[in-house]
Amino acid sequence: VASHRASEGRTLHIPYKGAVSDFIQDLLGGLRSTATYIGALKLKEFPKRTTFVLVNRQMNLSNAKYDTRE
Repeated sequence: VASHRASEGRTLHIPYKGAVSDFIQDLLGGLRSTATYIGALKLKEFPKRTTFVLVNRQMNLSNAKYDTRE
């Protein structure tokens, strides 16, 4: 993570090969899906239509194969 940015959650490197356009399409698809769940028509509506909840000791097993512990 660059020094001017804060890491949110777990930081890990995942080898990826492919076109950047494929990644952008996946990212946009995720944003569209989120917009339908929260009823937002514009990106700037996201903060007004969501509630963030702090969760302690959360474990996401989908990233288990990328475990960063030594």
